[in-house]
Amino acid sequence: MLPDAMPEAAGAVHDLVREAAVAWFVRLQSDVASEAEHIAFAAWLAADPLHGAEYRRLGGIWRDLDALPDPRTNVARQAAWQRGMLAPSRRRLLLGGGALAAASVAVAYAGLGRQWPAWLAGDMVTGTGERRSFDLADGSRVDLDAGSALKQSFSPAERRLTLLEGRARFSVVAENTRPFVVACGNGTVQALATAFVVHRRARSVAVAVQQGSVQVTLPMQQLRLNGGQAIAYDAAGLQPAQRQGDEAETAWLRGKLVFEDRPLGDVVADLNRYRKGMILLRDEKLASLRVNGLFDLHKPDAALEALAVSLPLRLQKIGGFLALLHPA
Repeated sequence: MLPDAMPEAAGAVHDLVREAAVAWFVRLQSDVASEAEHIAFAAWLAADPLHGAEYRRLGGIWRDLDALPDPRTNVARQAAWQRGMLAPSRRRLLLGGGALAAASVAVAYAGLGRQWPAWLAGDMVTGTGERRSFDLADGSRVDLDAGSALKQSFSPAERRLTLLEGRARFSVVAENTRPFVVACGNGTVQALATAFVVHRRARSVAVAVQQGSVQVTLPMQQLRLNGGQAIAYDAAGLQPAQRQGDEAETAWLRGKLVFEDRPLGDVVADLNRYRKGMILLRDEKLASLRVNGLFDLHKPDAALEALAVSLPLRLQKIGGFLALLHPA
């Protein structure tokens, strides 16, 4: 029994070292690590050659992130880190990073890393739980949902906006000489005098028309949508028409989030724009679970509780920041 168990035990130790390396990597790249934490990290490196090897491997994989800070990081989170790391022991350094390691793996899946450059490139941006309205130079108006980023590029020939992240409602003033175009993903939406919503989801783009009409153009397809209609598209082209019309994609303007047969990955992405902290999927297979529901966007934690009850999920909250969704 013992010889057979040894490889399994060695694998478990390696996993613990990997989790600790992830936790140290995230902390030290955040630019808020204290002097005591740097000393503790040096002691952890010296304790075992495997520690340094695992940390260097992470540096090679993640150097493209270049220590981009989480824009939602707060003082309380930093203080919690300091309290947990000032008096490290070997066991705590190995085990203490487990939750953050799980979070870091899930961040890559959930697409949060993709959001941060969008925040930097956008001309109009909103933070967590923040909704703003912008008046454009042509008299048109943009209502920007929480956690969204929009880039503007107006010229004498065209009024072009690019939705980099999140969701926006456009109320357009007609001009005969300059079309109004919103680019998102692999398609564009051209509007007449109209009001419409564009939503950049994790793997698709949704377009919903409230008034007037728009023309959705993809590399090999084109479709005209009228008021009350909605459609989604992805890299493969147009998806089947949505049964709810524009209701699901405009509910946020009334303080609600509506999902009809939406994958959990999309639901988590939307809730993340309203919840202080991060909601993360512990297993990427959970992203394909289907969700039907109506939630109050001012109560994202209540939505999480409802999801845990209605789906095969287990909700784990770590402080007031992390919320992990595990398979039940």
